[in-house]
Amino acid sequence: MPRPRGHKLIVWDLDDVLCCFTEAWLHQAWKREHPGCARAYGDLRSHPPLRELDSTRAEYLASIDRFRLAPAARDIPANPTLLAWFERAGGRFRHAVLTARPLGAVAPAAAWVFTRFGRWVRDFHFVPSRRPDVRLPHYETTKLEVLRRLGRVDFFVDDARENVAAAAASGIRAFLFPQPWNPEARSLAAILAEIEGEPRRPGRPRPGAGRARPHALPPLARTS
Repeated sequence: MPRPRGHKLIVWDLDDVLCCFTEAWLHQAWKREHPGCARAYGDLRSHPPLRELDSTRAEYLASIDRFRLAPAARDIPANPTLLAWFERAGGRFRHAVLTARPLGAVAPAAAWVFTRFGRWVRDFHFVPSRRPDVRLPHYETTKLEVLRRLGRVDFFVDDARENVAAAAASGIRAFLFPQPWNPEARSLAAILAEIEGEPRRPGRPRPGAGRARPHALPPLARTS
């Protein structure tokens, strides 16, 4: 069934887009587990930040998985700029959330989304992050596969370059969310203005405006 005129679909990533997950984890989990860690959130120039935190992938995943199920994770605030935008303009669009998480952390994530954004978000989707002790039926394994299943997606916002590049290459207007590991990303204000259809110049947007350029990384969902 076609959507009502004017209700374009935006698909949002969850962690580090709708909420400041990595920043909360760094301060409320990792630094408590590693009291000698002096890294600030702005120092994290890669994701996962194994180099900056002098960590192995296994240690990082164990820490972040524990935090996802901790009471503190339920209290992570929504991104205030995005929440204010939803209050003002969210009703002009339809919204879905697409995240990559291990299965055991999906239920609290969905509860977080619908508690804070349930006025606007009607659909929650996830790609299971691989964990060695969990076997699941084989459906989609990348965010791009989920986006294709959804059909027409007008906008996609994510903080992972590989996901944005894959979506852009498939014809979706995809935006790289500004984070310390994305120094090349546009400002959030510029992204939201373009989504609202307010380009700086009048007239139709340039072909490909707002899309990330194809990136060399494969279109895999981040496995954290």
